[in-house]
Amino acid sequence: MGWSEAGRRGLERAAGGVAILNPLVGEIAEALLDLGGAAHRDLVVAHIAKRRGVYRPSEAMRRELDEAFAAYCLDASHPRAANLLHRP
Repeated sequence: MGWSEAGRRGLERAAGGVAILNPLVGEIAEALLDLGGAAHRDLVVAHIAKRRGVYRPSEAMRRELDEAFAAYCLDASHPRAANLLHRP
């Protein structure tokens, strides 16, 4: 089992106890797992676009993913929240 597969299984288990309400956050988490756990925002957006079959991500797609990530990080800043994602 590779790192990505192990990470996906951990994410699926964590999702049982932690609600990831926005499916974009799930896409971001999967992209980060595919990219080794950490990556620059532009690389994550490009990876998600490629998985969706888009050659070049639109500005709207970039903004949508950035807003979903920012909203998740804002909610995850609560001390009792499980911090699945964070911005260094």
